[in-house]
Amino acid sequence: MNLLYYVLEKENKFLAEVKMLKDEGNPIYIYGAANGGRQVTARLRLYQEKINCIVDRDCWAGNHVVDNTYITYGWVTENFEKLQWMFQRLKDEKSRKTLAAFLNQKISMDYRYLKETKSDCQYFDEDIISLSEHEVFVDCGAYDGDSAMAFLEALKRRGVKSYNAIISFEPDKGNYQKLRDRRLKSHTCICKGVSDAVGTVYFSEKGTSGKIADKTNVEGTPIELDTIDHAIQGQPATLIKMDIEGEELAALQGARDTIKRWKPKLAVCIYHKKEDLWEIAEYIHQLNPEYKLYMRNYEDTVTELVLYAVVG
Repeated sequence: MNLLYYVLEKENKFLAEVKMLKDEGNPIYIYGAANGGRQVTARLRLYQEKINCIVDRDCWAGNHVVDNTYITYGWVTENFEKLQWMFQRLKDEKSRKTLAAFLNQKISMDYRYLKETKSDCQYFDEDIISLSEHEVFVDCGAYDGDSAMAFLEALKRRGVKSYNAIISFEPDKGNYQKLRDRRLKSHTCICKGVSDAVGTVYFSEKGTSGKIADKTNVEGTPIELDTIDHAIQGQPATLIKMDIEGEELAALQGARDTIKRWKPKLAVCIYHKKEDLWEIAEYIHQLNPEYKLYMRNYEDTVTELVLYAVVG
């Protein structure tokens, strides 16, 4: 199986449309000066496209959102060996189709690809994740408890009536309070981020997409970091979920002993950094080559790509 056989797209259709508008003498306006508008502006300036005006008001710009993980066909060919390694280790056809769809959609910005592979039950996909009455669910990037509630719903759908513990990490203080207010049974809430070392960093609080700033940056809110190994003190974790805005690899490195000892099921977002498409899988494979790898997407957009790793 050769991944390049399935990568059909060669051109970014958004940039092609911008070029066509420019060639026809049309002005370029960006509607919205928040995160999406800033990303589109930065991308156009990177390609030396002139912007006539930025309109500062809420406006949905359709599917023409450009993110910081811009992928070209050239980038795919340059990193072919690493992507091919990932492609060959995916354990089912849907996983391989999902990776190809993700790459095709990132290259082209054609939103039909991920619609065709979209799955349900994010983090608890029934085709991959088994659940028992003894689960210890470690939720990294817990937000307001939405994943914890999804975990309980997944147990209920499968007729599993109990669990051992939920351990939630959420550094945003507002979200952390909402998380605690859930008052779930056997629920430990930790107002910290997770990484590969204990320490303090600065955090940009943005609701569902808060993230650690550049570690040399002192802007934002100071937060405490912990490692999973240190925080859970040897508890037998059975399922670890991570959606932590690009810090997933560092958090896995901070869970090294837990993963090697207990072999928990892993559900890790891999869309925040393009190198995560293989680096996270390589690290998991290094810790335990018995892990089987699967990939699923849960949105039409390129914002919810999850790598699963399970033993057995």
